[in-house]
Amino acid sequence: IHTCSDVVIMGAKPIFAFNALQAKKLEDVEKAMVELKKQSERLGVPILGGNTQTMPELEDCVAVTVFGRLITDRIVPDGALDSGDKLLMLGAPVEGDTGERCAKAKSKFESYLECVKEGIVKSAKDASRGGWFGNLLEMLIKSKKGAVIKSVPHPLLTRYLGTYIVGVEKKDVGRVVSIAAKNMCPVFEIGEVLEKTEIFFGDEMVINKERLEKMIKEFPYSPKV
Repeated sequence: IHTCSDVVIMGAKPIFAFNALQAKKLEDVEKAMVELKKQSERLGVPILGGNTQTMPELEDCVAVTVFGRLITDRIVPDGALDSGDKLLMLGAPVEGDTGERCAKAKSKFESYLECVKEGIVKSAKDASRGGWFGNLLEMLIKSKKGAVIKSVPHPLLTRYLGTYIVGVEKKDVGRVVSIAAKNMCPVFEIGEVLEKTEIFFGDEMVINKERLEKMIKEFPYSPKV
């Protein structure tokens, strides 16, 4: 699920995968294979091959590589926000049993890729490791912009959600909502991009201009020309 999500956020449809498994015991490999098979079938992404090994001295580890095909002629960037863009949270937190997680992920994937195909996604990022605010902050740093946060997706800023942060023009918000509703995918507005390099939670400034511009200057990122 998580590897497919990383492929989808760039604007590509997952088409197949490879996996590598290692474990101390054969039964642990079998458990992992059963789980991978469930996710593969429910997401419609076949696992074509890989490598498996079991040895007592090995640490248990699962690695998955997913290949995707872009549905347009561009990769969706995570640092191309403009002043006035609306920030949306797309998808439900990816939690629950395998069936629930796959259903939530598939709904999010289908909604997002339809928005990408229509050309209304300007910038996007997976709210995964680092939490929703950490990933939003990275988007703003790369875009050299600030933001006002108008709703809080989760009180723990660093919590893994597995949802998508999507930047669109104001005129396209309604279309995103329509697409998400058709796919039974949650979506709501969390804020708006500002030209000034400051970040607000409601009326309260949480990162001032000096601090955010220092982050922008020190962040190891060079946009593709």
